[in-house]
Amino acid sequence: MDVIKPNNLGCRMLYGKETKKALDNFPISGITMPTDFIHSLAMIKKT
Repeated sequence: MDVIKPNNLGCRMLYGKETKKALDNFPISGITMPTDFIHSLAMIKKT
């Protein structure tokens, strides 16, 4: 049981309660990041 709000996660869920709370509280917009930006971040991360 969550301290703030109980949530009913099935035992077959592939993610935890923190992910469920994030999805409930922060709607996904569908706006994606440009591919070049993602590649640039990966290059920075490698160094």
